[in-house]
Amino acid sequence: MTTLRKCTNQSALSLPTANVNFYDISEAPVITDNGQMINRNITTSVLEFLDGGDIPLYGHMMIDACHDLAMLGDASSQATSAIQIISIVGAMARGVPGDSCEAAALINTAASGRVGLRAALASYIQRYLNRSIDDIVGLVMTPNAVRYSAGARGNCLGGGRNYQFEEAWDRILNQCNVYQFPLFNEQYCAAKRLYTAFNVRSNNMAAAVTAATLPEVQQAAQYAFGPLSDFLRIVAGGGNPVPAAQAVKSALMRSLPEIDC
Repeated sequence: MTTLRKCTNQSALSLPTANVNFYDISEAPVITDNGQMINRNITTSVLEFLDGGDIPLYGHMMIDACHDLAMLGDASSQATSAIQIISIVGAMARGVPGDSCEAAALINTAASGRVGLRAALASYIQRYLNRSIDDIVGLVMTPNAVRYSAGARGNCLGGGRNYQFEEAWDRILNQCNVYQFPLFNEQYCAAKRLYTAFNVRSNNMAAAVTAATLPEVQQAAQYAFGPLSDFLRIVAGGGNPVPAAQAVKSALMRSLPEIDC
């Protein structure tokens, strides 16, 4: 793809003329902060607390789509980008990765008839999202204590590496809007490679983004969008995120009765 820049010149003795210069789309500058509550500037700044070398190649592709999601104009997309960022940092923050039991349990419950979905969502928020929020706070306040520690481990078969991946993404892609679809489809392709990878860190990242993008989690993120955006803005700015972290946790739990389960 190319972008066009037109320059129009006119002299006193001639008709107007136009010069058209072609530029590769990769040279077009990206507006990082467009004034939205969540945008690329914020998501990029939060992810700078991670070591980019630890992130798998397909993880970077997934994150790039997450940045683009943050730049869409609707609050739903921005809230989804915010909850994805929190989940990604939670999956990648610890030097020794844990497992994905809570994320896998929610994915399987959501894909198998929705029975017990609200309880699974509550468990996911309390045990996974809240822990991810705490890890972000730790990366800001005491980074080495997080980076040189092991992630939490549950008691599930295979450490949450086997779940209904295709069914989950079918629901995500069938229920998103037309602007989200190409970005979610990019994330699906990247997540599939991470899901089938031979290392735990990649598997955890696939489960983290898959669970965070489920329609029910998107609803929770929309309900808590104000506290979510405040928290990530404070983290991106290097401030003290502790009070904002507690506000996010409370807002996510208050969202449970409002979610269509």
